[in-house]
Amino acid sequence: MHFRPIGACHGANVPYYPSPLSPLIGDIAQIPAHAASCIIEASISSRFVVSDNAKGAFAVAREVINPENIPSPPFIRTLFSTTKFAWLWTIIRVYVGWQWLSSGWNKVGNPAWTQTGAAVRGFWANAVAIPETGNPPIRYGWYRSFLNFLLEGEHHTWMAKLIVAGEILVGIGLILGALVGFAAFFGALMNFNFMLAGTASTNPVLFLLSILIMAAWKVAGYYGVDRWLLPMVGTPWQRDLTAATSREARA
Repeated sequence: MHFRPIGACHGANVPYYPSPLSPLIGDIAQIPAHAASCIIEASISSRFVVSDNAKGAFAVAREVINPENIPSPPFIRTLFSTTKFAWLWTIIRVYVGWQWLSSGWNKVGNPAWTQTGAAVRGFWANAVAIPETGNPPIRYGWYRSFLNFLLEGEHHTWMAKLIVAGEILVGIGLILGALVGFAAFFGALMNFNFMLAGTASTNPVLFLLSILIMAAWKVAGYYGVDRWLLPMVGTPWQRDLTAATSREARA
């Protein structure tokens, strides 16, 4: 085995194998990622007759340089993917869930939310207004146009009811720990829209906590319904992976 600059890797000492490339199969796990990349480039540009062993070696090389194979820091994995901190996520999701549930429940007896939708109409009207001095609440023209579209179409009635139902359902889902990832996503979506409309209040904090809950969706509901629900229903990508594994096994 000796070293030779190859193509775009000129100047870099990388292992060079003359055709056939079968010696790669024994040493590929020890080759640095940049060297493996250069070797793959050499195999393509030089039009070697590649043996089956070499093809397998190149497949391993691609795995070596695949970003998906770069491990996460141990602390990140422990925090977001193990049950060690499930108690912490339980506290966070119950807090966020209670904020949503109490907010939605307080609107249930208010006709401006559940009947006329006047509360939402007034909120939108204030948000799209452009003051003579100072900055308008909405900083993005496209979002102002979107709210104007909703106002002109008188969509405030059904939107008010949807907001009330959404806040209650998100709150219940987070408190019970049921489909936590979905509940946190829709909660963050509402926070995001309120912030785009120029409202701060508790939205920035709840938005950040919801994003963190989404990142920890596998364990955030461990002390809740998801502990049994997620293994039972599975996930779409889990089913795809199982099907792919079955096809490979049959092949």
